[in-house]
Amino acid sequence: RYFRENRKNAHGDVIEERNSPNGTFKGRRDSELRIESLKPEAIRIFKSIAPPLDFKSHKGQGGRIAIVGGSKDYTGAPYYAGMAALKTGAELLYMFASAEASPALKVYSPELMVTPFYGTSLCSGTNEWVSRTASIITERMKRFHAIVIGPGMGRNKHLVPVIRNVLHEAARAKIPTVLDADGVWAVCQDPEMLNQAGMVVLTPNKVEFEKLYTSVMQVERKLDGDLKADVESLCRKLNNAVIIRKGRSDFISNGIISLECVEMGAPKRSGGIGDVLAGVTATCVAWAQMKSSLSPKQDFKESQKNIVYAAHCACSIVRKAWEITFSDCGRGSCVPDLLDKLRSVINSIEAAAC
Repeated sequence: RYFRENRKNAHGDVIEERNSPNGTFKGRRDSELRIESLKPEAIRIFKSIAPPLDFKSHKGQGGRIAIVGGSKDYTGAPYYAGMAALKTGAELLYMFASAEASPALKVYSPELMVTPFYGTSLCSGTNEWVSRTASIITERMKRFHAIVIGPGMGRNKHLVPVIRNVLHEAARAKIPTVLDADGVWAVCQDPEMLNQAGMVVLTPNKVEFEKLYTSVMQVERKLDGDLKADVESLCRKLNNAVIIRKGRSDFISNGIISLECVEMGAPKRSGGIGDVLAGVTATCVAWAQMKSSLSPKQDFKESQKNIVYAAHCACSIVRKAWEITFSDCGRGSCVPDLLDKLRSVINSIEAAAC
């Protein structure tokens, strides 16, 4: 049988042991959501940055997130990132995708406000084309509280200078940016694009991190090297950008402050979990920056520190939601299941005592 035996922990909760390729995974069989094992600091951070739901705000003040991604071959990734942002608590979701991807994204959900900003067959890479393409996004920059660049974007070399322009405009507007997947690839092609960037979060997995490290440091990383030291040195080289190095545990640093997220998660690695993390991170860092902007004495370094803690909070939320998803769905767990649990975990956090 898949479920080998039932046990109870000190609180009387039923616990299962499930076979997994790397040993035994322990999870709860009942579908009732429980977050008592979520680290208290993650709950405190979320409650400190989440905007109050007090009937005093207007539409969009709880978070306006932009997603730049989606291409002919990939439409699921930007959808997952966008819906994750909304289920975390963002209120408006803008999406900029290729002309080929936009029709599919428009029918995935009416929540997504999709704008095609380039056509693959029309990419020229000229300065005029780059400026015109970037302006479709940057002209709306004042609407956004955070931007995610990369999910499903594809590795189109002509988009690299477009991303550079968007990052620089976001820095001028003091809008945090999350670079995920193909956004990380773009930085590998042009690491100097972060020299004038502002509050940036990169979310590389193990392979992406190795490539990013080699591209930026101009030397291959030693496989047995000190991960903490290597992440911190890479952050400093990238203008103290925040890096979430995803793995068995998530390591988060800006080169000055370093945290590790050790929530269990689950042994199954379905495609799309990283896109969900990008969306949740965007909402959390948007809230952190919105709160920071209310304090006139808060400087850039303080804002960066808040971004690190917000990123750690996002990692904790996604890992806990995926753990609960796997406990309920087992080997058949998919990212749509994760999105359903994500909203429930957020609601449980809000109801929890600090």
